[in-house]
Amino acid sequence: FGRIVRVHHYLAVCEVHEREMMNARRN
Repeated sequence: FGRIVRVHHYLAVCEVHEREMMNARRN
């Protein structure tokens, strides 16, 4: 169970990072 949560957290962090990269590229 803990491993699934860790993977989900990792994917969420990647999604947020990708969103920040898109915002930085737009500006």
